Amino acid sequence: MGTPGRAVSWKTEAGDTVLLAPSALFREKSQVVIYYEVRGVTTGAGYRHEIAVLRPGRQTRDQRPLVALSFEEVAASPVIRSRRVVRLDQLKRGSYIVEVRVSGPEGQQQVRRRLIHIIGN
Repeated sequence: MGTPGRAVSWKTEAGDTVLLAPSALFREKSQVVIYYEVRGVTTGAGYRHEIAVLRPGRQTRDQRPLVALSFEEVAASPVIRSRRVVRLDQLKRGSYIVEVRVSGPEGQQQVRRRLIHIIGN
């Protein structure tokens, strides 16, 4: 995760340049670029991606996301590489959890969460 102009660039083994935030602090009204890889997928199979911003301290599956996006994609290779932009402009200052969930064709899931803090400009 990173914000343009406020992150360190890192090159992946595939040659992609991704943004890495040096901390969990993000400015109000910013956009966050999320990059993730899913390895060991089945080429040609469909996968569902869900990205959500949630309030911390609650059961993540039981609460309604404050920000959410989802999409489906067919794996073109054994590694899915995804880059998505999430807008934080509707969120107030405070702490939030960013969750990335990828579900496979057999119902298996991989979930990663990261705590972030939105601060004033």
